[in-house]
Amino acid sequence: MVKSPSDYLVREDPPLFHLPEVGSTQSWLKEAIGTTSFPPGTAVFADIQTAGRGRPGNKWHHIPGNLAMSIWMPKNLGEVPFPWTILAAYSVLAVLEKAMGKLFGIKYPNDIYLLDSGLKVGGILVELLGERGVLVGIGLNRHAPLLSNAGGMVVPDRPLPPDPMDLPLLIQDLMLLHFFGRISPEEVRVFLSDRLLWRDEWVTWSDGGIARMGKVLGLGDNGHLRVLDAQEGEIFLPVTVREVRRVTP
Repeated sequence: MVKSPSDYLVREDPPLFHLPEVGSTQSWLKEAIGTTSFPPGTAVFADIQTAGRGRPGNKWHHIPGNLAMSIWMPKNLGEVPFPWTILAAYSVLAVLEKAMGKLFGIKYPNDIYLLDSGLKVGGILVELLGERGVLVGIGLNRHAPLLSNAGGMVVPDRPLPPDPMDLPLLIQDLMLLHFFGRISPEEVRVFLSDRLLWRDEWVTWSDGGIARMGKVLGLGDNGHLRVLDAQEGEIFLPVTVREVRRVTP
């Protein structure tokens, strides 16, 4: 017997689905919202994800215990103040920090890193759906993968991260607060500016295939990265920027 989405509900308001296994949470949720009417913030997470996607089109390798989730945000009457990549990063970092302290930061525009070691813990993938809004995919390692240069949410001698069953609910709740405008843009900007990987350091990035260099200053009022460009002065890098890397000028 084929199960319906309602068979996987672990919370009804807002809807949160828990799947034992899925190819991609993004693909599953995209199909679900295309056939059924759901409220803002509807989300899904999976124990096992076999075909997770990264940015742009890269595979995200999932190990049981990691977080693999997707959240749907329709177009609302007023525009959210920042790109959803930035709002999702705030949600993830705020949830982890409340449980564990200030251990994690954002490598602009969409990666979650350990601040001390500079190891990547996870990433955020935003898929635009036109008039239907956006899908926000979030992938986080619970433990550092073996034989890799990645990190995990579990850090020796520090409190544990939220339980794998609780973490998606906590992130979903904060994402909905953003949707309804209940977290101030200034709070988000200040919080993330203080947790930017490589703040006050020099980075390079790709602009139309051309490598450029500047110094990271913080987040601007538009949620984009403020950079002191070596040639043009202060500029803003959008969340679509590629290949941001630290360099020695």
